[in-house]
Amino acid sequence: MIAAAFLVITAFLVPSAQGITFFVSSSTGSDSNDGLSASSPWKTLQFVQTKLSVLRPGDTILFCRGDTFSGSLVVPSSGNSGNRVTFGAYGAGNLSRPVISGTLPLSGAWTRYSGQIWKIDVPSAAGSPVPSINALYWNGQRQDLARFPNRNDANPPAMFLRATTVGYPRTVYAMDGLAGKPTGYFVGAFARARASNWLYQTSRVSNYVASGLDSGIFTLDSDLYSAWPQAGWGFYFDNVFAELDAAGEYFYDGTTLYWQPPAGASPNTDVVEISVQNYGFTKTDYSQWVTIRELHFRGQGQAGVRLGNFSGVQGVVIDNCEFSLQELFAIWGPGNVVNCAFTNNFIHDVGGQAIRLSGGYTSNITGNLIRNVGLVDGQGTPIGDRLAYNAVFTTPVRGYVVQYNTIDSIGYVGISVNGEANLIDSNVISNTMLTQNDGGGIYLGGLASHDTTMSNNTIVNVVGNTVSCPPGQINGATGIYMDSGAWRMTIHNNRVSNVGGNALSLIWGNGHTITNNVLQDVGNGVASIVDDNGGGVVTGFTFANNQFISMKSNTLLLEVPSTSKWGSLSGNTYCSLNPYPFKLVGFKTKYINYNTFQQMYGESPRPVICKEAVWGDGSISEGGSGPAGLSKGAIIAIIVLVFLVIIAVAVTVVCYRTRRFRRKPAVPPAHYWHTDLPDWDLPPSSPSPLPAVPPPLPPRQPSYAPYSPYSPQPAQPASALYATPPVQSHATDRGYGVGFGAHFGAPASSQAPPLPPRPWQQQPPPLPPRPWESNMP
Repeated sequence: MIAAAFLVITAFLVPSAQGITFFVSSSTGSDSNDGLSASSPWKTLQFVQTKLSVLRPGDTILFCRGDTFSGSLVVPSSGNSGNRVTFGAYGAGNLSRPVISGTLPLSGAWTRYSGQIWKIDVPSAAGSPVPSINALYWNGQRQDLARFPNRNDANPPAMFLRATTVGYPRTVYAMDGLAGKPTGYFVGAFARARASNWLYQTSRVSNYVASGLDSGIFTLDSDLYSAWPQAGWGFYFDNVFAELDAAGEYFYDGTTLYWQPPAGASPNTDVVEISVQNYGFTKTDYSQWVTIRELHFRGQGQAGVRLGNFSGVQGVVIDNCEFSLQELFAIWGPGNVVNCAFTNNFIHDVGGQAIRLSGGYTSNITGNLIRNVGLVDGQGTPIGDRLAYNAVFTTPVRGYVVQYNTIDSIGYVGISVNGEANLIDSNVISNTMLTQNDGGGIYLGGLASHDTTMSNNTIVNVVGNTVSCPPGQINGATGIYMDSGAWRMTIHNNRVSNVGGNALSLIWGNGHTITNNVLQDVGNGVASIVDDNGGGVVTGFTFANNQFISMKSNTLLLEVPSTSKWGSLSGNTYCSLNPYPFKLVGFKTKYINYNTFQQMYGESPRPVICKEAVWGDGSISEGGSGPAGLSKGAIIAIIVLVFLVIIAVAVTVVCYRTRRFRRKPAVPPAHYWHTDLPDWDLPPSSPSPLPAVPPPLPPRQPSYAPYSPYSPQPAQPASALYATPPVQSHATDRGYGVGFGAHFGAPASSQAPPLPPRPWQQQPPPLPPRPWESNMP
């Protein structure tokens, strides 16, 4: 024993260029071993903690694969850029990663309390009592703290009460739907509030007074988000023992845990565990050059790995690790994070955010798989604080690279890396905004965010959740969202599809360059540029070679300010079923079609009628072309309209001509007489009921006289042809009165002499019978 201790002390105290490797196994180890080989490993995290203060640069601590280690480590040691302090794994490669567990198993001592409710006295954890627990898990599934109203996945709106009145300060709320809960009923409970479209917030109830059969007034310990909530926002209350009335709910009073298991569960044989540790690893301030590799952090209440307090860390690498069942964060850096790398990790089933970093520069977040984060409404938020459910979130940083990550099923934003000169590239982001609203697959904002490049990202299924919002909230889910003040961003070669709101939203800013993106299948509009209700300047935007695609007839392709200062357009492709797919926002909102859009902005858009849009290879399959800006339905409507107009015009012309001929003078123009019609088709010669009219005036030129085979006229001398005929009043024939005729110089009493019968007014002799009529009776 003395020799073994001497070897351990010597190993720590004697410098080594290559460092010393120590081994830990919970299944085969002993804390009395020297830990210098896989055959004599240490056993517990508690013992390892006692050795960490003397670790030197180049030293390594390895944990056995397939083993689980309960507890946590605070790592004060640092390496240097050439010799890191490393925590890793050893053992057969086909075994699972070593688990650093924050949970305490509970099995074999459950007793029935009442009805379907079971109970157990919680044992101490690492020799200390457990005053509170972070969560309860059954076979790896998170259970609900006893709540009102109960969870109702079949009818989500029923899971929330609605504030009817908001007091000031915003700690007093009146609500209905309380089912006669008496005064004091909710004191000590947690109020989980939808504090805004993009936040949930948790506060403790300090007072509750019933007011009527169904109403009550709540007073909270902490003011909710300053601008929200308003009347109509959703609340629910948990940590109420009397509300332990549904399967999957639990309550802990500080010593005894009460639980109503799900149907089919067996408390004494199933894996039931509670989260009792806040952190897995904690790096102290100013820790540098530490690598954490191939470990699984599971079931911590605050974070799997915490990087320092508020002064920050440098040179930390977290690679190929797994994080699961953290209530708040998988990886949390509350201070500056400098020259660090978070690579190839698998992060899943986290309550709040996967990676949250507060400042720093030149760090990488690369190749991670992040899944199922922030999916439980109202959970994953610190008491008295608020949180948005992001996969990757940073306060302003500089020179970060976020690349090659796969992100799926996230409550709020996929990637939100604010700051300057960052790169967000080649990430696949799907199924975001499942719990909150007014955000995006990628979201950046504020004046501190500028000169960042977002390129080659694929963003699909950005949903937007307004279940616990007041009525009338629009879907603000966006593919790529540049919020108020962000400037000089480059958005290049991204593909965004199936979005509840806009594919791209640019709130006031300047100098953005948007090129070669494919933006399609949206709920509200493809791209939107607005000035945040007049709150800022929109200028210097460049849109070039993008594809704007909408397969709906009621969505927009582009929404821009009505002034020309906002920017320029060139080489873009527009595809829409909406004949007015462009919106101008200004003093007066206006919707315009392709032709007007082209005239205003000088771009020659290539509008197509969309049969199908496929962006797997960035191409569009066109179902045909037509008039600029017109859909198939619009073209059909125009054709039908034109056809009806033609028919109407034709009917009008026929009616007009019929009326005109009926009122026309009986003497047709001279050319009418030149005819070769047979005799029996000539007009009849019987007296006409039409009134007599004056004869036509003779021609002024002595060229010819009207010819008729039935009424030959003798030649007249030229002097007769030029004689001035008496003036006749045509107005008298049309019933206008003598005054009209007098106007033309005719006496009011003049009367035209009767005319001889015209040829067609004579009754022709009867025709001889036709040959075929000779035998007819």
